[in-house]
Amino acid sequence: MKKFKTPLTMILATITVVLLAIVTSACSGNVLPTPDGVEIDLDTYRLSWNAIAEARSYEVEIVNLDDLTTTVAEPKKSNYSLVDLSFGDYSLKVRAMNAVTNARSDWSKTIYFHKDYETGCVYTLINNDTEFEVTKAGRGESTKGAVVLEDNYRGIPVTRIADGAFRGKTGAVSGVTSIVVGGNVTYIGDGAFNGCGVLTEIYMPDGVTYLGVGAFNRCLLLESVTIPKGVSEISDSLFINCTSLKEVVLHDGITSIGEAAFFKCAALEEFTVPDSVLIVGESAFASSGLKKVTLGSGMTSVSHGTFDKCERLTEVTFSDAGNLVSLDKYAFADCVSLTRIKLPENLKSIEYGCFYDDTSLEEIILPDSVEHIGSGAFIGAKFYTDQIAASNTFIYADDWLVYVTPEVKNSLEKINHDTVGLKDNVIGIADSVFESAEKLKEVVFPSSLKYIGKNAFGKCSVLWKVDTVNVTKIGEYAFAECVTLSNPILGKKLKTIGSYAFFRCKMLENTEWQGNSIIPDSVESIGTYAFYGTKLWNSPDDRGVVYAGNWVVGYNYDARNVTVSAEITLNNDVRGVSDYAFFENEIIMNVIGLNRARYIGRGAFYGCTNLSVVALNRNLKKIEDYTFYKCGSLFRVSFPPYLESIGRSAFYKCARLSSVDLSSSMVETIGPYAFYECANLTGVEFGEDLTEIGEYAFYKCENLTTADDGVLTFTDSVKTIGGRAFANITSIKTIDFGDSLEEIGGYAFSGCTSLKSIELPDSVVTVKNNAFYNCSAVEKIDLGNGVKNIEKYAFFGLEKVGSITIPSSLKSVGPFAFKGMVKIKTLFIPSTLETIDDHAFYGLRNVTFYTDAEALPGGWSVRWNSSYRPVVWGATLSEEGYVYSVTICKLGVQDNHAKSGVGDPVRKGRTFVGWSTEENSSVAQYSTAELSSLKEGTTVYSVWE
Repeated sequence: MKKFKTPLTMILATITVVLLAIVTSACSGNVLPTPDGVEIDLDTYRLSWNAIAEARSYEVEIVNLDDLTTTVAEPKKSNYSLVDLSFGDYSLKVRAMNAVTNARSDWSKTIYFHKDYETGCVYTLINNDTEFEVTKAGRGESTKGAVVLEDNYRGIPVTRIADGAFRGKTGAVSGVTSIVVGGNVTYIGDGAFNGCGVLTEIYMPDGVTYLGVGAFNRCLLLESVTIPKGVSEISDSLFINCTSLKEVVLHDGITSIGEAAFFKCAALEEFTVPDSVLIVGESAFASSGLKKVTLGSGMTSVSHGTFDKCERLTEVTFSDAGNLVSLDKYAFADCVSLTRIKLPENLKSIEYGCFYDDTSLEEIILPDSVEHIGSGAFIGAKFYTDQIAASNTFIYADDWLVYVTPEVKNSLEKINHDTVGLKDNVIGIADSVFESAEKLKEVVFPSSLKYIGKNAFGKCSVLWKVDTVNVTKIGEYAFAECVTLSNPILGKKLKTIGSYAFFRCKMLENTEWQGNSIIPDSVESIGTYAFYGTKLWNSPDDRGVVYAGNWVVGYNYDARNVTVSAEITLNNDVRGVSDYAFFENEIIMNVIGLNRARYIGRGAFYGCTNLSVVALNRNLKKIEDYTFYKCGSLFRVSFPPYLESIGRSAFYKCARLSSVDLSSSMVETIGPYAFYECANLTGVEFGEDLTEIGEYAFYKCENLTTADDGVLTFTDSVKTIGGRAFANITSIKTIDFGDSLEEIGGYAFSGCTSLKSIELPDSVVTVKNNAFYNCSAVEKIDLGNGVKNIEKYAFFGLEKVGSITIPSSLKSVGPFAFKGMVKIKTLFIPSTLETIDDHAFYGLRNVTFYTDAEALPGGWSVRWNSSYRPVVWGATLSEEGYVYSVTICKLGVQDNHAKSGVGDPVRKGRTFVGWSTEENSSVAQYSTAELSSLKEGTTVYSVWE
């Protein structure tokens, strides 16, 4: 019979076996190797390490450093996803496991990980994989409730929200109720939040510079919005159909409000357009709930339908600045609650249907400055319908005649001071008032009348007599196709005759009345084809020149006696040349007697390709827009002493023009494109009255300077140089900007590849985008002491510049403003600089930044130093402008391991030795490379020899 061991014996045997197994295992080397190569892929949030061959699994210890909770995961493979971790800070370590042999490794080194907050949105890398864009809302928490968009996603800044990213789907709009836009976002795309029907709040950082077209369309519950300070334009349809929007907070930097921006914003009751706004687009506030609106001083016009169908509008306040000159079609149409309106001084034009169907409008007060009122401007207004109800046949808006009833108009034979219904103090006649008056034969205007509107008497087929008396302006087509009109008496106060004013008045001829010319000496402007189709048009001189009195009003090709290029001699008493009189005339080479003309109209010699020489009247004050446009043979122009302005494209592509001397003139403005691509222009002299040079004014004048040695000199009066005004002129080596210049426009001197230095006067406030882009020969830059704003790419590509001093006046620097200045070693950035945009100093690969800021200022983008160059925080400057001391702060020396290391400060005429804790010491204790090892709060002083 088999015997069993006693229990004690069995226990001792078991212990012995286990101990032997442990010893055997240890002796056999069954402790697993420690995992190495532990790292985190920040793009995928995946922890990985080098695999251990003997391991069957791994343990990952995850410690949440915020609440010190520990989680242990057991992945089978040599990686583990961290995507599901909540946002916060963690420590992580790994060890290998083998359950079969019961072997394990030591823990790996500990690594640390910060998990950013994530919404679950879908992101796309952009800009060479340096930034993220929110492509779409994704799923789950990002499509409903309160959404807080990340500043950074997996360590990379989120800078854009794509077009339509949160757009509500067909049949079920987005469920997002509030949105906080991440602090690094600069761009919110077109329709980004279109259809977020339950969105009530949105918070956007001031760094946002673009709000897309229709970005908030149909956000039906959105009540209040603050426009970020970086945004300068309210895009088209931005808040269209936001029916609950009550408040929009604008800043003073807004320059335009786009078309239909607030269309159908039914809850918006009050709105003040900032003075900075220059343009308000068509239908911007149409069909909104506005009750009160105040228009800023920057507006020059109210666009088509801007306040159309604002049925609750009762009060409109205009600025006293006097800059508003026109109210466009239907600007205030169907404002049925508006009872009274006083229009501002200096307003000149009220267009068709402007106050159409304003059924409560009882009173309108017009300023004396109004020169034109369109037809139907006030149809349906209460003051208008009340006059008709009272059986009035002549209907007035203030002192303007705006309508005559058809039965009276078609029965009138004469109009004079005795005409029943014609007010003694009538100032103007609106457009088309007497058009096609079938029996009207004679018109003698009252002495009070100044303005005759467009087509006011057009097609009055039996009208033969007209006496304008004191009229100063005759509108376009005013008497067009009055086929029996032969000898109008134009009064001595007449200044302007509009285009086509007497078009096809077949009987009209060059006759004198009481010894006076048909055109009085008071006239200063005659429009295009004002006398086309008249007898005088068909009676030109032998060269084809058509005269109306002592004005040249056109050229009759069919009646000329010359077919080849020739000189044209103007009459001895010629006084003016009408608009486009010689339009694209390839016959004329020279106009003898042009110097007798006191007035030359817009486009007068447009496209006269063989015109070679021009002498202008010494009393000529303005060269109008397009006057000598594409006169490719024109090589010499004498500019008169009293000339005050040169218009847009006045000498556009005058390829043979060799010099422009304005030094003896009184020219104040040179218009846009004035001398565009005058390829042979080598010299220009500016006068002492010049204040503004328009965009593209001398663009592609490749050989232009003001001196033989490549110097371009501006007089001290110049305040503004427009965009691309001198771009791509390779002959410019030096620029003297004068001492009054305030603004340099975008691309103004871009591509001036021979320019050696840039020295801005203290008067300069703004350097616009790309102003000196790719001026590759520049070696020296002096920004002056007054500049406040340097926009994007302003000094891009100036690789030869070795140093820059940023003045304390500077407040903002745009993206890539100083990109590529590889020679700069040290740059001090004062904390007074409020805004630095993304990549402002990108490509300064050898620079070390010093700054007196102790922490990243709120207005500095997290990507301002996107080349990751060293930054020494807590520095101070001496009065001489060199780095005097550094107090080690919390940030210390940032990016101190950058390639080429931390650079020493620079001082003109001295050599840097090192740093000392003693002020004014001559012995250095530390090198710049050692600053990062000093304790926080330590102050060291620069040592020089």
